[in-house]
Amino acid sequence: DRSKRYFSVDSAINYLQSCAPNAILFTGGDNDTFPLWYAQEVEGVRTDVRVIVLSYYNTDWYIEQTMRQTYESKPFPYTLTAQNYRQGGPNDYLPYFETNIKSMDLEQYLDLLKRGHDALRIHESANGVPAREIILNVDVDKVRSLGIVPKDLDSLIVPKLRLQLRPGANALEKKDLAMLDVLATANWERPLYVNNTSLAQFNVDLSPHIVQEGNAFRILPIANPNPGIDLVNTAVTADNMMNKFQFRGLDNPDIYYTQDYRNFVQNHRSSFNILAQALLEEGDTAKAREVLLFSLTKMPDEGVPYDFTNGQMVEMLFEVGEKEKAIEVANVMSTRYDELATYYLARREFGRDLQIPMLMLGELQRMLYKYGEADLAKKVEEMYDKHRQAFETNSLDRSNF
Repeated sequence: DRSKRYFSVDSAINYLQSCAPNAILFTGGDNDTFPLWYAQEVEGVRTDVRVIVLSYYNTDWYIEQTMRQTYESKPFPYTLTAQNYRQGGPNDYLPYFETNIKSMDLEQYLDLLKRGHDALRIHESANGVPAREIILNVDVDKVRSLGIVPKDLDSLIVPKLRLQLRPGANALEKKDLAMLDVLATANWERPLYVNNTSLAQFNVDLSPHIVQEGNAFRILPIANPNPGIDLVNTAVTADNMMNKFQFRGLDNPDIYYTQDYRNFVQNHRSSFNILAQALLEEGDTAKAREVLLFSLTKMPDEGVPYDFTNGQMVEMLFEVGEKEKAIEVANVMSTRYDELATYYLARREFGRDLQIPMLMLGELQRMLYKYGEADLAKKVEEMYDKHRQAFETNSLDRSNF
């Protein structure tokens, strides 16, 4: 029974609402593209945003569509022409070829491609890439005047954006070239966004140069010095997620959600966690508390059962002074994971479905001990030890845990 389920549409709307006006949002596949197109074409949501799926962006006809206005979305700015992007032309696939060049200037590279310069020809019918590092010069003063980088990340603005071919990626595909063309030609005046799937599909590593602004990540002229830390525009993300996002039906226990459907919810819970953590790092405990409670209100256990992202939330709830709520969530999750571990061990199923309950029971006991909840921590520890011993009895490799 799929009645009253709206979150496939709401999730799509939320991605669109994560983007600034006249933005370009790159997506990676059917599931994260078609719902967005539905929201735009049928419900008229954010038709100023252009959703570009990368599988199509390798074709000349699709690139030519981006050169035209669509609803309120302006034509894309390109240096190369439609002729440069023609199918069967020299820029369909640009292999890396060894030279003495360590890096190349992106704007110069585009100019050489546009002119069909022989220096880039690897054989009669194809151009190539002479360096694994692509440099885009940044007008820092202009970027600051645009106000697109939050003040707390101002120190990360760089005068040269150093874009690397991914390890193992030995070419630029047409989609990579087109994205780089827009990035250089727009000169930061056109907002460009990726999501998790498109981020992984570009042959150029954009991950050091993205900032979360809701459920999407904006490409900005910054360099993240710590790959383990998510950069967040906390003001924009909080406004988008708390004022523009929709969560219809996620608090209704009578609506049936499949596991695939729950994964959409899990992604949203994770985005709230990342935002709350960033706010805590900024020292804004009050706003972090508001974000965490908002997330629990919009996506309660009664509507969509807690998942591992809620386990990650427990520690932050303690940090913002919500001790009772932290204990409540920990109780619900420990009881459920105890039951799940018991079920999978009884069935001798030792894969991911068992690993997650075991990992979360271990994490919950650690957090509870850390914040002085010794009685509940001891109870959870006993659950964990019981399942660990049962696992060891089966003489399986404990390294999974």
